[in-house]
Amino acid sequence: MKILYPMQVGGGDAPKEVASLEEFIGMLNGEPGGTFLLGGNRIWHGGIHLSDKGGWHPGGAVRAIADGEIVAYRIASDPVAVTLEPEKGKPGEPITLHTSPSFCLVRHRYEATEEVSGQQQPKSNTLTFYCLYMHIACKNAYQGEPERYVLTGSGVAIYKATASLQFQKEDKLGTARKGAGVTLIGAPSQRMNLNNEPYSYQLVSYATPKSDDPSEFYVASQFIKEERKIEPSWMMAKQDIPCLYPVSRNSYLRKSKDQGEAVTAGLPKTSKVARTTAQPVVFSNMKEYLE
Repeated sequence: MKILYPMQVGGGDAPKEVASLEEFIGMLNGEPGGTFLLGGNRIWHGGIHLSDKGGWHPGGAVRAIADGEIVAYRIASDPVAVTLEPEKGKPGEPITLHTSPSFCLVRHRYEATEEVSGQQQPKSNTLTFYCLYMHIACKNAYQGEPERYVLTGSGVAIYKATASLQFQKEDKLGTARKGAGVTLIGAPSQRMNLNNEPYSYQLVSYATPKSDDPSEFYVASQFIKEERKIEPSWMMAKQDIPCLYPVSRNSYLRKSKDQGEAVTAGLPKTSKVARTTAQPVVFSNMKEYLE
């Protein structure tokens, strides 16, 4: 069984693994919400907090601490509001907190081994345990990858790619094509416009240029809009894995045969089926049937 700490340590460009149990406990003790076994309110707390205050790498993800299988999960679209009332008889105003109802429950099975004749053999003693990951980020915390960048605004000035940090009148190429897609070139930079005002400018090129378009030009970054996917690619269903559809009532399917009589099979109400787009075939319990 492979064991991992749930997150990696930050503090640099690249994440690194937790070096020791002592380091891990020290990081948990720095969490403001409390840790295992006592929470910040000094009452029983049966878990640990992993927040942006703990020194974890910001680009990392929460990982399963061991090999296992997902038993249940929920990915909520948005956080929910929870109102905490002050203790009875004590002054104070209600506090509204926004928390995520998303979770993932993972089941782990550990099986001890012993060496027999130079080979590792499983022993009879096993341990099944569960880990519950609560309040993981909702869908609205993730943004999909930009599909393209589009120019917005009317009459937005564009400037030569060879212009200096201080734009001059002769550097102006005209105005940008509103709604046109562009390709970003390098990182944005701070430059002075013709009114001697500092703005962030981005070097771009038209994704689909016309004959009279400049090959590259500067445009104010505020007029570049990112058009993103609804969800990140890792959150979207894989195309080669068909979606499952529940069967609303007891049904029958006819199994195809190259030779001989077709076989009729019952399909209970509780079944789920997946339909492929290549041909009108339904898959159920790893058997193939014609509709």
